[in-house]
Amino acid sequence: MKKRYLAAGIVLAVLVLAGLWILPLLRAAGTLQRIAGGKSFTYQIEAALDSNGLSEEQNQFLTALSWLFGTDEKSCLTWQAAGKITDKCGYARLYSKGIEEPVTEVYFTQDQKVVNIKMLYEKLQKNFGEEYPLLESILPKWEYAPYISMDQMEEIFETDLESMFQQSSFQFSKMSAWQILMMLAKSEKTKGENGIQQFKTVWNGYQVVLEIGKKEGKPRINLQGMDSGGGKVLAAFQAEISAEKEEKVVFPDFLMKQEEVAQFQNLWSAIKQMKEGASNWFH
Repeated sequence: MKKRYLAAGIVLAVLVLAGLWILPLLRAAGTLQRIAGGKSFTYQIEAALDSNGLSEEQNQFLTALSWLFGTDEKSCLTWQAAGKITDKCGYARLYSKGIEEPVTEVYFTQDQKVVNIKMLYEKLQKNFGEEYPLLESILPKWEYAPYISMDQMEEIFETDLESMFQQSSFQFSKMSAWQILMMLAKSEKTKGENGIQQFKTVWNGYQVVLEIGKKEGKPRINLQGMDSGGGKVLAAFQAEISAEKEEKVVFPDFLMKQEEVAQFQNLWSAIKQMKEGASNWFH
């Protein structure tokens, strides 16, 4: 009889300990699954790029952006994005380090991405006018559609922009709850300063900290990562993702025509020449 009670006590203790170990994992996996399978969520992301991993053309593009924004070149290696994603479409407001207002916005589906190039041009007009007041009137008013495709953007700036930000990502939406649970089980589990469960692991060459909990009663994920070996384009990142009620994101249909892209490409070349000439003249 005593042996039977002893065996039952051991089993009970094991079950309790297993429950204490697996409960946070189940909650975390459930949160990931709900966000991944949800129809709408908001996000905020900050990404730091390593210029050593970029091509010469991509570094030249960032140099051009620093001139366009009126900031130093290092500022254009750090970007922030904030927006919303639904099951069919998403958008992002993009910020460059040191600039409070968004410099442009991007809309995207599984097959297409478009950029608000009008916002970029208006930023150029403002900074160019402040630096060279006498030449402000030379820049023409915007007379094109506000959005262009990513392919057209690459054509104008002669740079492979897609690969600059193209990184692998956690495919939560393609993982089952069991796969997510196993991924979390292999992680080091700790508690953050706010008491929320954290999971630390190495993933795709990044030292990653995944924090899973709730914010204002809604499922929330906070993800931080740093290149553990060096040499990656994306040196570090931080993202916060929160589940939201479904809200429609309307993909814009005011896109530049191809002939307008060619005209703007000529305008961009002329602006660069003016910038070089103005720099030599005034400096």
